[in-house]
Amino acid sequence: MESLVGRTLQNGKYFIEEELGHGGFGITYKAIELNNQNEPVVIKTLKKGAAHHLHRDKLRKEFLEEARRLVKCEHSNIVRYRYFFEENNQPFIVMDYIPGSTLDEIVLPDKPLSEDVAVEYIKQVAEALKVVHRNDLLHRDVKPQNLILHAETGKVILIDFGISRRFSQGKTQTHTNLISEGYAPLEQYLPKSKRTTATDVYGLAAPLYTLVTARIPIAPTLRDRIPLDHPRDLQPHLSQGVSDAIMAGMAIEARDRPATVNKWLKLLSNPSRTRNLALAGGTPGRSDRRPTRTQDRSNLSLTAKEEDLDSFSSPNRLPNITKSLLFASLFGFGIAYALEMKLLSFGKPPIQETIEPDSSLKNLNSQKSQKKLEAERTTRKLEKEVLQDRQKTQARKEAEENAADREDASIAVETEQILDKNQETAKATAEYQKNLQWEQEKADIVKKQQKILQQKLPQTIYPGRTIRQKENMTRTEGGYRPARGEDGEEED
Repeated sequence: MESLVGRTLQNGKYFIEEELGHGGFGITYKAIELNNQNEPVVIKTLKKGAAHHLHRDKLRKEFLEEARRLVKCEHSNIVRYRYFFEENNQPFIVMDYIPGSTLDEIVLPDKPLSEDVAVEYIKQVAEALKVVHRNDLLHRDVKPQNLILHAETGKVILIDFGISRRFSQGKTQTHTNLISEGYAPLEQYLPKSKRTTATDVYGLAAPLYTLVTARIPIAPTLRDRIPLDHPRDLQPHLSQGVSDAIMAGMAIEARDRPATVNKWLKLLSNPSRTRNLALAGGTPGRSDRRPTRTQDRSNLSLTAKEEDLDSFSSPNRLPNITKSLLFASLFGFGIAYALEMKLLSFGKPPIQETIEPDSSLKNLNSQKSQKKLEAERTTRKLEKEVLQDRQKTQARKEAEENAADREDASIAVETEQILDKNQETAKATAEYQKNLQWEQEKADIVKKQQKILQQKLPQTIYPGRTIRQKENMTRTEGGYRPARGEDGEEED
């Protein structure tokens, strides 16, 4: 891949200083604007391989769409778009340069942020996403690598709108096969699914998970085999409310997540509401599964016991003791009555009753088993489709890279052949010019000799003879003399 480092663009307006990074088809450079006091900027363009891609026109169109999307989304926490231009049939986007570090550079591998700082950063990103959603767009790639902490203002800036897409709430649309492992929700792994703002809600919760734990979350396609650890299990000092809000936003199914950014922010700021949602089954728990009825009963029993203890230790404990004594008395009378009835029936043959199992209970168990089997079959089918899609994507990507490499190699060979031909042509031209110069010099020498000869010719003729009589004279070593006739006499 040919680098642009050290080159100028737009007739010397921008000078490329260094490469900042590259993705699937794009590459980003740091540059300076020479006409504006060497102000640093960021210039993004397509890779050389993408420029020769079979679908180059489509890539160029999507690249232009990214510029248009940036123009629409103006916010202090979104990178500012400046300029768009083309040079040598190559598109370029000029954006603000954000001095600072990305959040993944700050946190990883083992430097988690405090809860207050991490929540404040994510709230800033949430405000930026609200602007994105108001323009009917989804960012779809919110991750710590795309969040820069401004070194001067302390704000978190959202960058890279490369795979953002327009969405229609609730409608099934085709997804781009570009995902960030650990930060992309399950619907982005599927070729077609409903696009909703819940996708970016996952994009808020997953980075917050990394900021407070310094760990990359488990991808949703693997969480049926590798459960996602609850943030509070990794960092016990975290509040239960923030930990539950993270898990609510990272629910595997989009329908189980808060539908909008505002609803998720309410969970983040209202711990009790988040806990109630978790107990109700709307949010994955510590093992990434909804709580069962048994778990609910145990939780309720525990709550009841705590209330009893609280009431016993309160100033109003005497009425509670009275109620307990009354209950014990009634229980004693019940036992006495049962013993009396047992004695009256002593000696009588026992009545055998056949207890038939409840048919409704059987049907319920059968339905549960059937639903479980259907869920397992659906899960296996989904995993198979996801695996096939990933394999196809990988194969297509490798084929595109191989095609680009072959095309680059072919271009290199053709360029080398052209250079060789140019060298041969230049060599032949030089040789021709040399021969031409030599011929010219030779002609000049002949002309000079003829001129000298003409200047000396009249002096060698005998006095009294004309130039015309030169034809009857014979050239000797000393000059010309009259020709002799047949009888040896000189001719007049």
